[in-house]
Amino acid sequence: MSLWGITKPLSASLNWRNLIKLRDEFKQGMVYNLGKGEISFWHDPWIEGKALVELYPSACISDADIPKNTRVKDVWRRGNWNFPDPFDEVTEGMWNMIAEKHSIQADREDSISWNFIKNRMFTIKSAMNHIRPQFDEVSWWKVMWRTGCVPRHSFIAWLAVKNKLRTRDKLKRWGTIDIDDCMTGSIFKKVLRACLINREVANWRREWSWFSRKTMGKSILAKIRRIAFMCVIYNIWRARNMIIFEKEDITEAMVTAIIRQEVMLKMFSRRSKSLMFYQLYQNWQRVVGNSLQTSASDKLCTIMTTWKQLKWVMGSPVPL
Repeated sequence: MSLWGITKPLSASLNWRNLIKLRDEFKQGMVYNLGKGEISFWHDPWIEGKALVELYPSACISDADIPKNTRVKDVWRRGNWNFPDPFDEVTEGMWNMIAEKHSIQADREDSISWNFIKNRMFTIKSAMNHIRPQFDEVSWWKVMWRTGCVPRHSFIAWLAVKNKLRTRDKLKRWGTIDIDDCMTGSIFKKVLRACLINREVANWRREWSWFSRKTMGKSILAKIRRIAFMCVIYNIWRARNMIIFEKEDITEAMVTAIIRQEVMLKMFSRRSKSLMFYQLYQNWQRVVGNSLQTSASDKLCTIMTTWKQLKWVMGSPVPL
């Protein structure tokens, strides 16, 4: 049975019915080249990109005396077309058109060209690119979806850049909370200094733009800046959820300690003997570590990390 002749019964699954709907999307890019005639006579688009049932919708297959599953080569005999006697004028015109414009080439195989790419060879990638919506490429995707980034950090950052997180300004507009104080600015300023960035904190969009342009390389500095940026977004989001929805007493120093621990663990896994790595490592210890005494910081990091892990393991719902 030809792909184009498959019907869509009511008992078919939803996935199968959706696949059938995609046939018309792909048909315009498929060009059939008639060879030995192994293709479907009625349903395959072998006549100038159209099937016979499309070109002659009023023709009755049963009256034409050629079954639905007939292949093109089945009506070819000794170098000529062997059509049944036409039942009506429509059928006669169909036979005449085929006889005048088409013939079987017994010395070559049937072929299908894929017109959506230059080499005319079908690929899953080209088919996917054809059916999915096309958008302009954004610069920030390389910041979050790079090797070495923590997946959960990248996911929350992606929601943030798409403006889909329930941040405090949104919650206040919706009437969920009455306060709008924020710890983001002071924490982010410390992280900027630890990443050897000497400037003031900008607004949300400008920060994304800056990191998209300045962290594209493969150097240790670019990698640590990307990791730190994702880590700040994730941990501030987690801290806000715990404060607002779970009424936990989370301070700025505690969040800073968690960020410091996670970034320095990532740095340790990428340790090198370069001067830049040594400078970054010392800077993170000095700048971010000043928010708490070392012993207290390590203790809080241990408590908070254990608490978070228990929350994830126990499946406690975390609002997005």
